[in-house]
Amino acid sequence: MGEERPRYETSEDLEREVDVVRRLEERWKAEAIKLPTSYRLDYVFVRDGKEVRSFCEVKVRRYSWEEIDRMGGYMISLAKWTAAEAFCSISGLPFILAVSAAREIRFASIRTFEHDGVVHGGRADRADWQDKEPMVLFSVARFRPL
Repeated sequence: MGEERPRYETSEDLEREVDVVRRLEERWKAEAIKLPTSYRLDYVFVRDGKEVRSFCEVKVRRYSWEEIDRMGGYMISLAKWTAAEAFCSISGLPFILAVSAAREIRFASIRTFEHDGVVHGGRADRADWQDKEPMVLFSVARFRPL
């Protein structure tokens, strides 16, 4: 068995994510339910206690949308992207990618899983070789303000 990967999320990171999720719940009049880690995605949004309306990944970044644009777009793990595509193609539900960048929340509702390229990228500040992986590039123009 491989060794377990460390968790880098701090309590502050989780608080920022929960703040974004609460704002999404208000906007969409739906409840966010955290998914088990085996799903690779963060949440499902549910109405009326059980009707799943969408799958959702929530990211909180300290840099701005302008910086994301200069990087070529928002990058999401190819593993997350393929998990989202599989769940959504089977269920017929959309995948919501919600990103708070410098406290400005934008989201993309994805149904067709078209993207703007695949690059090798990720974090370089933690000396963790697993932080670098194939990433799907998603243009900033695809995101709408919350």
